Amino acid sequence: MAQSRIPAEANNYIQSTGNTANGDQDPYMVVFYEVPDTITSTLYFAINHPGIDTATPAAPNNPDQGTAGPAWNYYLVGGMGTLSSATSRQLTFVSLSEATTGTILDTKSYNTENGWNYFTGVSPSQGEHIGNKYYFKIVAQAPNGDKNGFQLDVSYSNSGNPSGDSSIRAFSYCWTLALLQRAGTTWNLYPFVPDSAGGNIDYRNWDMDGGETLAAWDKSGVALAPNPTVSGNGAAWPGDIATTSYAIGAETNGTWRLQVTETNGAEPAVNTSMFWFENPSGTVLRTYAASYIPPAPSYVTITPTAATAITGTNQSFTLQIVDAGGNPVPYVRNIYVAVSGSASISPNNNGGAGDELIATNGDGLATFTVTDAVAETVTVTFYWNGTGGSSNFGTSSFDTASVTFQADLPPSISSASNLTYYSNQAAPINLPTISIADSGLANITAANDIRIRIPSSLQAEFLTSVTTPTLTVGGTGGGTVSGTVSYPDSKMLLIDVTADFAVTNTLTIGGATPLQFNAATDVPSSSRLELSVDGGSSWSSVDDKLISILDPNPTYTWSGNTDTSWTTGSNWAGGAAP
Repeated sequence: MAQSRIPAEANNYIQSTGNTANGDQDPYMVVFYEVPDTITSTLYFAINHPGIDTATPAAPNNPDQGTAGPAWNYYLVGGMGTLSSATSRQLTFVSLSEATTGTILDTKSYNTENGWNYFTGVSPSQGEHIGNKYYFKIVAQAPNGDKNGFQLDVSYSNSGNPSGDSSIRAFSYCWTLALLQRAGTTWNLYPFVPDSAGGNIDYRNWDMDGGETLAAWDKSGVALAPNPTVSGNGAAWPGDIATTSYAIGAETNGTWRLQVTETNGAEPAVNTSMFWFENPSGTVLRTYAASYIPPAPSYVTITPTAATAITGTNQSFTLQIVDAGGNPVPYVRNIYVAVSGSASISPNNNGGAGDELIATNGDGLATFTVTDAVAETVTVTFYWNGTGGSSNFGTSSFDTASVTFQADLPPSISSASNLTYYSNQAAPINLPTISIADSGLANITAANDIRIRIPSSLQAEFLTSVTTPTLTVGGTGGGTVSGTVSYPDSKMLLIDVTADFAVTNTLTIGGATPLQFNAATDVPSSSRLELSVDGGSSWSSVDDKLISILDPNPTYTWSGNTDTSWTTGSNWAGGAAP
């Protein structure tokens, strides 16, 4: 059974609803994916039964309640903060921006669609890289109080049933289930209990309407007594949460289990209910779709390993405990961090301004920030060998990262989304909206204009007949641009700046009239757009989104250099798996 399928059971569905009276405290369902960074193939995240369809599948397995109306939205998220941000790991979310913390890579909207539907393909590297894993998440958003059940998985193609992958793990911090009164049908949820845990684990549920039955087991498979309490009709939050506590004892560093068995009583036909698990401090535990016991901790990684920031601002870093193979493991340990020069660390709870003993959370993660009012390169050193009170892993002792603080940074360029298409796609090939912003000093001037180029690694050309794309100057300041653009050559766009931008001005390119690629000249390749604001002398600003032009008829040659896995890129000539 692939651990990427959620729920793991073929006829079970997780659910979203926008009405708290219908069984969920927010209109979002958030599922995370942990992808090994040895996988290089394009990933296609998949949604089964994404719209409202009360006819298919047939009763009693249909998880929907309502009629076709507003669109049900699904967001694929990657990049910094996808998992590492504490906002991402909450029980509930107050807004879509909270739920989608990170970078939205693709958005899909459905009304009555059924079957498996796919997001645009993404490279594993578009996830948040922590240890030797990339993290993505899918956020489902309900537009109203109807109930919509769906399933999620990942595949290496974008049609038919998804392939799944047993090396890719799906998990969530709160599971909203569509319980369908199919007497005897079971669900299994696997909360992870950290090795440092003590006291009790709390099994919690809300709005089960007094239906279904529950059973629980510890890590060793010993049945727990009494069975978890079944909640009532969810009239109040948090007053109607059902909680059953079990002593953890020595049953740590692995998953426990909750089994939900459906009944067919007086509860609603589609009984939407929330399930989650907490430790004594109230931290919500990561809950998997399959059992999991992590290997021993070996060392600590840091993200990013190098960064640049403006003097006086905060640069964020993430620590992750990993095993000997570089796989993130969920251990609570103390890591001693020290910075050089005039820099300081936050939080500053137990050390001086330039050092801190930082505890990882139950996911093996910790975040901190470094700031410096002086323009200099700061070395960040972190220890796991007993130095400064750190935990001793019995392995190599420390590692470093760096951040360079300077008075100015180049402007940023950011497309609204990734762009992925096949090289034989017909015109028009519209580029996503592009945003340009500045920080530090004002760098965008009438003397040097704005240039955007397609790097040589991306075998594509602008459609040079698009001379009046939508250009919108935003923010405060007197910056202006000409409404007509030019192309010094087919791989470079020139925007005439007619008045200097203030550092607070922004420029948006596209929207009603987007830039386009020439459909007749593109070749399979991938890269990112580049920006110059000094007349084309330097191109240090690179888009944070990826453009991928796919081969519609690819060929692959097996080398088997690494292992026997079909999805390991280094097993294939060229380093990319099919």
